[in-house]
Amino acid sequence: MKIVFLAAALSLMTAGSASAAAINLISNGDFALSHPGTTLSGNPAIPDSWNGIQTQTTNARVLDGAMMFSTAHPTTNVNLYKDYIFQSFTAPTAGLYTLAFDYKLENAQRGKSTNGAMVYLDQFYASAPGVTPVVVPNRLFKQTYADELMDFRDNFAGLDKWHLSQTLTLDLTAGTHTLYLSSGSGDFINQYGARVWFDNVSISASDIPEPNTKTLLAAALFSVALAGRLPPLQRNRMR
Repeated sequence: MKIVFLAAALSLMTAGSASAAAINLISNGDFALSHPGTTLSGNPAIPDSWNGIQTQTTNARVLDGAMMFSTAHPTTNVNLYKDYIFQSFTAPTAGLYTLAFDYKLENAQRGKSTNGAMVYLDQFYASAPGVTPVVVPNRLFKQTYADELMDFRDNFAGLDKWHLSQTLTLDLTAGTHTLYLSSGSGDFINQYGARVWFDNVSISASDIPEPNTKTLLAAALFSVALAGRLPPLQRNRMR
């Protein structure tokens, strides 16, 4: 009887953990797939499930399984040069969600100081000067080339490395939202330039709060103890 009760309690713990599996609301956040459109250099350009990039884009594309933006381009010709992509997603319920992503800044010393890895939610554009009401972009994250150089000023070996598993907590309303990944703007300083990379982007929430393991284990042990203390008649009835 003790074994049966313990097995049932452990089964409850396993089921509880399984029900709390995270649901990723972002598609192709690992940038493993891209549309057949190509850049002028012949590389895949448009990431599946994302928007904001046209074919024949020269500075932004899926490369080596990640999203790459080169900021070494003029600020003219917005159709040829792109500095952001976006994807809409639906939050099934209001509540807290976790945004996770990897990023890398390459050749930060060659880029414009204000450019870099930036993440926005819903509001990407600012209102034009003099227009009311004033609309301010909702930027969730920013690591500029200048920030990167400052962070690693005493450790240059840390430059040009991936920053893995960055996480932010989002308080979302139920409904449709839009996530933007951006590198800033054109930065035509020299022919080498700097590049911004994104990978493994996800937004997740648990459909059921994950049960506390200690609580479930205590319940399992209590069940075993209760089974051992019940009078024989009551134990028989429970079979």
